[in-house]
Amino acid sequence: MISLFLAAALAGGASIDLGGGPLPVQTSDSGDIRVGKHELPCGGGSCEVSGIDIKKGDGQQELVFCEHGVRDEITCMIYRLSGGKLVEVSKPEGLYMPSVSTTGGGFVLVTDSWRHRLYERVDKLTYADGKLTLVPQPLYSTAETIELTVQKTFQLLSEPGGQTIANTRPNSTIRVLGEHGTRDDWILVRLSSGITGWVSTHTLMEVCEEYGMRMMAG
Repeated sequence: MISLFLAAALAGGASIDLGGGPLPVQTSDSGDIRVGKHELPCGGGSCEVSGIDIKKGDGQQELVFCEHGVRDEITCMIYRLSGGKLVEVSKPEGLYMPSVSTTGGGFVLVTDSWRHRLYERVDKLTYADGKLTLVPQPLYSTAETIELTVQKTFQLLSEPGGQTIANTRPNSTIRVLGEHGTRDDWILVRLSSGITGWVSTHTLMEVCEEYGMRMMAG
């Protein structure tokens, strides 16, 4: 992926090819980004566009448009040319895309380390007919050791909403192992005793000050 930042657009030297030849990337008088004759609203923040080829050999490339917010959050959208118009690629409702990459094999990887502050979450989405479809995962695992100290006792469950398998002691340390693949309000943790189970993010906010501060930071 070749990033074309707003500075390059201001210099007038950026262009992008979506399959029909290079299109100049410029900024409008209002600060929005113009790709050829197509204009993308920037919303007052800093923005960037990038060209990607999600499925090599299909004769069409795509555009990634990312906007940076005031709290360093990044929101990205993918566009494609259809009938001479720049249209947004459909994605699952509620999916947050702060970073998008592809190897050209017909899918994209969405990496989210801003919203999920305990770890980096990676989603895989297949691409066909202008639509992104999420590939389900059983667990989003942490790539690093994350340990938290809880100030209050809480129940560890066998599964989300399941039976109690252990009760933690105040001021004990737990290790975060990952997040449920389809219910992102449940976290898999391991106690110092070695027992592994599930706790809701709501409960963790109440019993662990560090977790609460991490999730509210930004």
